[in-house]
Amino acid sequence: MVGEYDSMIKQIAILGAGRFGEVMIRTLLSPLIKSRDVEIVASHRRADRRAELEKRYEITMFGDNGEACKGADVIYPIVRPDQMSDLMEEIGPLIRDDQILTPGAAALPLSFYRQWVRSKCTLAWVFPTPFMSVHRGFLAICPEDKSDPKRITELKDYWSGFCEEIIIINRSAMDTFVLLHAAGQTFFWPVIKAYIEFGSSNGFSRDQASAITLSTLESTAKWLRNRGEDSLNLQELMDEFSMPNSLTKAGLAVLKKGSVESLYGDAMKAGLEQAHYNRDQ
Repeated sequence: MVGEYDSMIKQIAILGAGRFGEVMIRTLLSPLIKSRDVEIVASHRRADRRAELEKRYEITMFGDNGEACKGADVIYPIVRPDQMSDLMEEIGPLIRDDQILTPGAAALPLSFYRQWVRSKCTLAWVFPTPFMSVHRGFLAICPEDKSDPKRITELKDYWSGFCEEIIIINRSAMDTFVLLHAAGQTFFWPVIKAYIEFGSSNGFSRDQASAITLSTLESTAKWLRNRGEDSLNLQELMDEFSMPNSLTKAGLAVLKKGSVESLYGDAMKAGLEQAHYNRDQ
């Protein structure tokens, strides 16, 4: 698909090249997509930060957000939610009809961004994760109801260089997607940590325990993908993979007793409630 890429998207502007903004720059310049010759530009208020990123990534940096937007086909504001009002007040009146605005703060509704924009630009929420540069996973696009379908297709074509699958979702599904995909990845950290700590306390070095744990995660994911629809019946899979000497069953019994599945469900619910609370404030 990379070799067949032909789109109106030739330049993307990342406004606010902080920590996550730099992750986005690195992702957009990954080998998966770099051959498409889409120019990446970015902005930052500090001159030393601009010089640092210009040297590291060989991209054009701007101190003025409006200047960064001028030649962009896609504008990606990626500052913190509490800074977004000031940024949108600055750039909103400058955004043209032919540009696409893809905000990076999922905590804010699309209507928040529209209130600052005077043009009829296409507005769509796109949420790539920091893992997109290393794994061709899922990506969701949530377009504003009145967005031009052709421009949304252009977004899909561009991001297809990163993803195995792109799904179009409505506003009500945005928070759930973030929890399942982006935040969901973070929720795996306690499990990974427990594996590594156990291995390093029972005969392995931390490096060895980490390598074994990561290999287990990778092989499980690949095996489930290969099973297709069969992978949906997780109970059958657990029964199938129970070790003959009952090691697996013994461990699963402890997890069941500790209501681990319920805890993870509660974690997702808590995240969803917090997202609703943030939006209502």
